[in-house]
Amino acid sequence: MWAAGAIMAELFTNQPLFQGSSESDVMYKICRVFGTPTESTWFSGLDLARNICYRFSDFPGVRFSELLPTASSDAVSLIASLLSWCPCQRPTAMQALQHPFFHGCYRVPPTVRLEDTCCNILNSVPLVFRIAKQRELLKETRSLRSCASGSERVDASEDPIRKLLLNPFVFLK
Repeated sequence: MWAAGAIMAELFTNQPLFQGSSESDVMYKICRVFGTPTESTWFSGLDLARNICYRFSDFPGVRFSELLPTASSDAVSLIASLLSWCPCQRPTAMQALQHPFFHGCYRVPPTVRLEDTCCNILNSVPLVFRIAKQRELLKETRSLRSCASGSERVDASEDPIRKLLLNPFVFLK
């Protein structure tokens, strides 16, 4: 979810958000944008840092609305939640899709349901078998034609087998 937030921010700024030359440089740039993590923003991260004797750079952070001046308030809100220091505070993918930022972006028609789609797929299975059967019959026809007069050739552009191999749905039209 962090990556999704970073990519969204980069789409608004048209440049990499935390482009650094090393891991420590990237952390420095993250702290410069978000501010230094605190006990309330990322307790477990501070605990991990203490365990490896790492010290975060000390910055107050920048307001996301200043960082993303062309983004709507809904976009800023979503990006800020996705880029939370603490992974536990970030929304899941499903929660993120429920964010107001996406409310105007998509609409699922009430007549389209997953159950209907599954039924349509299952109903089309016999069609697949019909295509296979047509293919079999065409092969038999072709072999009978070639047996009848050993010298008879079928024009490649009119060859039903070739047509079927190039476009298996040609006989559905």
